Amino acid sequence: MVIITTHTNADFDSLASMAAAGLLYKEAKLVFPGACEALLRRYIDDNASWLPEVLSVHGLDLASVEKLVCVDVADRARLGGLALLLDKDPPVSVDVFDHHPAQVSIKGEMNLIKDAGACSSLMVEELMASGITPDKNLATLMLLGIYEDTGFLTFARGTRSSRR
Repeated sequence: MVIITTHTNADFDSLASMAAAGLLYKEAKLVFPGACEALLRRYIDDNASWLPEVLSVHGLDLASVEKLVCVDVADRARLGGLALLLDKDPPVSVDVFDHHPAQVSIKGEMNLIKDAGACSSLMVEELMASGITPDKNLATLMLLGIYEDTGFLTFARGTRSSRR
């Protein structure tokens, strides 16, 4: 089984990045490693008709996980109980997409870790490079993720000029 996960106390950027990764890893299941922010929970409840299903880590058969895709997280301490997968023998394959380069303790087979305003920004670039166009609902969710994680587009590190 392939799972896509994020950090505990997931936010809009987390869910948007997970959903975008679901377009890249079509066979994967989305899994929250813990709780999510209250506003995000309300958004999920209000939009359940089109959002991809996100499973809870509780009851998940960790023994059947062969690949772990981490989005918006590269810090083992923020994976909750899913961190156990990093110690599995034989090891699970790991891919990492994150925008916090100072907080990296997970090394994957594939690592896309770049300083950016939001992980959703990195996922948009990956979808574009793969020729995948998200539907309008997912595109809106990714915009929400970028908007929230950039402090409503006000944080300096959320602008291209801060990376020149």
